[in-house]
Amino acid sequence: MFASNVLIFVTALSTLALDFQVPQPEYRPGDRVVVIRDAELKLPSGVVDEVWPGLVLKVGVVNDKWLWVSNGKPGWLDKSEVVPLDAKAIDHLSDLIAANPEKSRLYSGRAAVWRELGNLERALADCTNAIRLAPRSAEAYNNRGFMWTEKEDFEKAIADFDRAIAIDPNHAPAYDNRGLAWGAQGDYDKALADHTQAIELDSTNGHYHNNRGNVHSAQGDYEKALADFKDAIRLDPHEAVGYNNRGNAHYFLKNYDKALIDFNEAIRLDPTDPVAYNSRAVLRASCPDETFRDGAKAIADATKACELTEWNDPEALDTLAAAQAEAGHFTEAVEYAQKALDLADENSKPDLQSRLDLYRDRKPFRQPSR
Repeated sequence: MFASNVLIFVTALSTLALDFQVPQPEYRPGDRVVVIRDAELKLPSGVVDEVWPGLVLKVGVVNDKWLWVSNGKPGWLDKSEVVPLDAKAIDHLSDLIAANPEKSRLYSGRAAVWRELGNLERALADCTNAIRLAPRSAEAYNNRGFMWTEKEDFEKAIADFDRAIAIDPNHAPAYDNRGLAWGAQGDYDKALADHTQAIELDSTNGHYHNNRGNVHSAQGDYEKALADFKDAIRLDPHEAVGYNNRGNAHYFLKNYDKALIDFNEAIRLDPTDPVAYNSRAVLRASCPDETFRDGAKAIADATKACELTEWNDPEALDTLAAAQAEAGHFTEAVEYAQKALDLADENSKPDLQSRLDLYRDRKPFRQPSR
């Protein structure tokens, strides 16, 4: 099952003189947008957070000219402050940099968009320029560390996060992102320590609770994971990832009815995210409790996950194979299981091969009862 990490890219607020007049397209929940000027997230009670050029946000709710978004702390943002996440967003940020070439934070912002568009080399170059212009900026080092994490160069990532923390020992995002780097290497004790430190510095950021919950899940401590995911949902009830993560924890605690409710809510909140479709498909395809298995619905969910990942995600393909097997379609199950095996990394291949062998023997896969 997917266990979604929330990777947080943090820059600081900048003051811009250039004001854009941009068209306002129609947005839908799940759309991703790029902030193009300094702005504020608002609630009826007042301003709850600040956002800055280059920050990439996911739309949760659309209300007339307002978008509900979250950078760990949710609020309403005026549509005029954003553009869709595409190559044109780079053009907006490049224009800002041309007008303000000495503003370090604009390079960090453009780096975030390059990363989202899949160009990590340009993202790293922009991050390095940001550090050159502001060598005492914890945010700049934190941002480059994030990019090194994305490239799985964890030694360089940890070094940048260490530098960020040395500059500012109270910089919560650097602790949280360093925790993600430790977790990606399987060092869960260090990951927990860093995520906990981030929460102690800023307990109102739902991303930090989600990230610590994922580490508890990786360690098999699903009760503690549930507590963190509940906090994340409390802090932002419109963020789909918290429901999906809590659903996974419920699943492993055999609370299958609660897991299904959470997966349904995650999909309702973000119908463009493949993660919850995959999670719900796993439950419907291979749940130890036959009451929750439904081959036809599992195929529909797993197919949607494959479509959203452009048919090149081995986990989604593996789930579709299990769904086909649950429905008794073993020829199709073998086909998709083989595709998953071909795309998978070496660590995943033994488990995928064992499931492929099951389908060749015309047997469905069942998740082990924990």
